[in-house]
Amino acid sequence: MKALRRAAKENKAALITTEKDYARLPDAMRKEILTLPVAMALNDEAGFRARLLAAIGGPGGGPGGAPPNAPIDAHKEAR
Repeated sequence: MKALRRAAKENKAALITTEKDYARLPDAMRKEILTLPVAMALNDEAGFRARLLAAIGGPGGGPGGAPPNAPIDAHKEAR
């Protein structure tokens, strides 16, 4: 962390992390670090759920579900 702080200061840059990782930082370090909210939007929530459950063998997985290795492209429609 010291090297990151030094590099940020030398380059007049900010230290940024995700909200999830920010929560893991000690309180003393939080005052000098900004957070970047990260969100995931799904175009096909039902399809994503089916593939996820198939991959982990949960409810709805197995025969008739998406194959575990099927690619998941959450931004297919956005491109």
